[in-house]
Amino acid sequence: SWFYMEVPSFLVSSAAIHHLGTIGDYHKILLLLPFWLHYLNRSIIYPLRINQGRPFPLLSSSSAFLFTFGNGLMQSHAVISSEQPQLSLLTLFGLLVFITGMVINIQSDAILRSLRTTSSSEYRIPRAGLFCLVSCPHYTGEILEWLGYCACVQSQASLWFFAFSLVFLGSRALATHAWYREKFREEYPATRRAFIPYIL
Repeated sequence: SWFYMEVPSFLVSSAAIHHLGTIGDYHKILLLLPFWLHYLNRSIIYPLRINQGRPFPLLSSSSAFLFTFGNGLMQSHAVISSEQPQLSLLTLFGLLVFITGMVINIQSDAILRSLRTTSSSEYRIPRAGLFCLVSCPHYTGEILEWLGYCACVQSQASLWFFAFSLVFLGSRALATHAWYREKFREEYPATRRAFIPYIL
């Protein structure tokens, strides 16, 4: 399901990067590279590392497929047609924010995987990494990724995607945080927030 849901953005951005390479727009490849890297991880690497995966509804997978296909086209077109002449300090800052977010996202996924063992199907409280501050650092990391990508690309498409990710992943983080607190009650750290440390 993860492969099916996420691979359209990877394939579309791969085709866009190939096109940019053939016409010699190498600085635009750098702009699109963060988007491509995220979906390389999410569609190819992440599914191969899942421990004890669970069934996922076909309708939800198909809806996500259509979204990632459309978003891949939109983000790729925005970069290809961009008038941005050269890399700026904002672009470099965006790349740094994106890399920070991706590291947090991948580390948090690894911590969650480590809690899934063959000996027990019980949920446990994650405590390593940024889990000491928030319930959903994997969402925090992904939101940071798209904030950095938005700063890097500076297009309306990337701004829309960041805003969508903030609302969608933020709402999921709040729901997950509420679930953790309901399930574990007093055992759950009272100072832990949903996805923004010390704030929300």
